[in-house]
Formats: sequence, structure tokens, C-alpha cells
Amino acid sequence: MSLTLVRRLLPLLCSLVLVSPGAGLHAQSADSAISAASMETFAKAHIAVSAFRGQVQAELADPKAKKADVQATLRDKLQVGIVRILKEYGLTEAEFMRLTRRVSTDTATRAAFEATLARLPGGKPG
Repeated sequence: MSLTLVRRLLPLLCSLVLVSPGAGLHAQSADSAISAASMETFAKAHIAVSAFRGQVQAELADPKAKKADVQATLRDKLQVGIVRILKEYGLTEAEFMRLTRRVSTDTATRAAFEATLARLPGGKPG
């Protein structure tokens, strides 16, 4: 499947993820707590994704990268890299997005996430 097709389908898939919960270890009801192990895995993935995103955004900001083809290549690099990082942590994009949404909308989950970040190297809560 080409990255262009994936990029076009991603918003649709994201909206489906928000409507229906994921499956497997990370599937939990809105009222249940995320396990400490799952939270740590998510936090580690978040740190890695954020660092990678920062690197690619710096490349995108470089004046040498202003051509459309270079920008497209860097956006593809970002997407592929994020998928690779999530896979290393045993997460799918859907699970990562669901957990990200949960952390951003649930106060208790946010507090647990920030506490987990504070314990991890490279983690900066908030």
C-alpha cells in the first residue's frame, strides 16, 4: 500500500478508532484504569515519538528542505518512523492514538501519565 493511500485513509481510520475501542491488551473501558505496565510502555513510546518528531520537524524547518518533494519525503519519513517506533513498543497507531486521547481527556489518567514520565529518562511531564 502506498504512503499516499495510507495518508488519505488515516483520517478515516482515526475517526473509526475514536468511535470503537481497540482490541487486545490495551482495550479497556472508559471507566477502567490503565495498568502501570501499559502506562509505562505508552510513556516510553511517547518520549521516543516526540524525540523523533522533533528531529524530523527540525529537518522540515531547514531552508534546504522547502521544495515540495523534499517536504513530502520528510513527511513520509515521519510517518514510517512513528510506525516503526510504535511497533518497537508493541503498540499500533490506533492504540497509541486511543491512549493519547485518554491522557488528554481524563484527569486521573493524565496525572498517572505525568508521574510515569517524571520517572523515565527523557520524560518531562506536562
